[in-house]
Amino acid sequence: MLLEREGELSKLASMLDELPDRGGRVVLIRGEAGIGKSSLVSEFLARHGDRAHILFGACDDLLTPQPLAPFWDIARDEPAVEEALLDDDRQQLRSTLLDLLARSLRPTILVVEDTQWADDATLDVIKYVGRRIGRTNGVLLLTYRDTELDPDNPLRRVIGDLPPANVERMPLDRLSRDAVETMIGSSALDASTVLEQTDGNPLFVRELLAANDADEVPSSITETVLGRLAKASEAARTLLEVVSVSPGDADRAVVGEVAGPALAALEECEHTGLLRSTADRIAFVHELQRRAVEASINPPRRRALNQAILRALPATADPALLTHHAREADDVEAIIEHAPGAARAAAAADSVRSAIAHYRVVEPYLDRLPAADAARILHQLAQQEYDHDDTSALAHVTRAVELRRDVGDAQALSASLVLLSMVEYGNLDTESALAHVTEAVEAAAVDRDTSAYARALRHQGYVLWLHYEDIPRALPVVDEAL
Repeated sequence: MLLEREGELSKLASMLDELPDRGGRVVLIRGEAGIGKSSLVSEFLARHGDRAHILFGACDDLLTPQPLAPFWDIARDEPAVEEALLDDDRQQLRSTLLDLLARSLRPTILVVEDTQWADDATLDVIKYVGRRIGRTNGVLLLTYRDTELDPDNPLRRVIGDLPPANVERMPLDRLSRDAVETMIGSSALDASTVLEQTDGNPLFVRELLAANDADEVPSSITETVLGRLAKASEAARTLLEVVSVSPGDADRAVVGEVAGPALAALEECEHTGLLRSTADRIAFVHELQRRAVEASINPPRRRALNQAILRALPATADPALLTHHAREADDVEAIIEHAPGAARAAAAADSVRSAIAHYRVVEPYLDRLPAADAARILHQLAQQEYDHDDTSALAHVTRAVELRRDVGDAQALSASLVLLSMVEYGNLDTESALAHVTEAVEAAAVDRDTSAYARALRHQGYVLWLHYEDIPRALPVVDEAL
């Protein structure tokens, strides 16, 4: 039952009608968790899906976000999007999305849910499309939890960069007492108590009504969900626990392998309003429900479930997902195996924050790796931190240099010395920067035909020219680098 949202639905419908004359729009649907953002979008799509193309994707609450996650969702139905993602062609992905939004026979509605969890790469695509939306025949719907956005959250900057004339802000309010009374209907629950306990949050109200226990009114969504969980069959509880440790949509085959016979309880879980499923995916209806169930599992059981899912996932699964389950399972070997790959994938997608987070996950275990491998990870971490203006870069690249001195790989050592020099130059420690880049040139000079030697020379020339203004020394260095 969707109450007190007719104004928003009418406004969204009007935007579709106005597309031929006004051009595309970005709609920012915001509010707290459970306020009804997804319900509003679902109702809008149900009413107008027959007159528009629908592209739907969502961001998930992984410990470290999966790069471009919502567009992988869309790729299931759009081969052109899948091709761009598989080719790792960001420009092609952006162009493909714009082309889809520009289709003229019918408008296109592109939905990206829970953008508060979006990674850097996803936000870049949203910004690119959003700044050009006015030239399309589409609507870009973004939902996000404004209560969970820190002041420096990059989503705020993306929103601020969108053309104001093409942006419609749609904050969702909590339900009034009249709406709560309508939802309660003939239930024995008291409207004042429900309103007091839920503060008019539609999801909280629905969950409270589903529990239908006037004698024990839950104080939060967690208590409501756990009350329903306790009434479920043993098989249903097992299935709910398995799905709960998988943020976002879980692979049905993986869930089946871990849950075993309990998968047969899927229909029961759907009837209780906790799970939804498709032919190949299973998920909680609401993220808050998943979190509530996950938090109720005792730590040893949660680790075991994550370990089982980790074993069931194919080796080709997204490395961010593998890393998430490895961390939740406290499986150090799996963390060492998957986190660097997840970091490199995030870096390749320009998701700098995600890359740094993944590298830092494996950092405590570097002493278990060969020195060359540990040095490579530290160097890559420092590079991402340097690109992100993170002061930790100095400590990490210094450690990488120390390890590479011991390993004896002159070219690798030169690369780390150059990065160390760049960090020091950025910190205004120019004497150290010149000393280390000079050492980098000497280290790489054992083979002057390498890119490492050229890179070292270029940075040495840069320091000499721009800081010391020693052009007579800088010019020969730059010439040799070229």
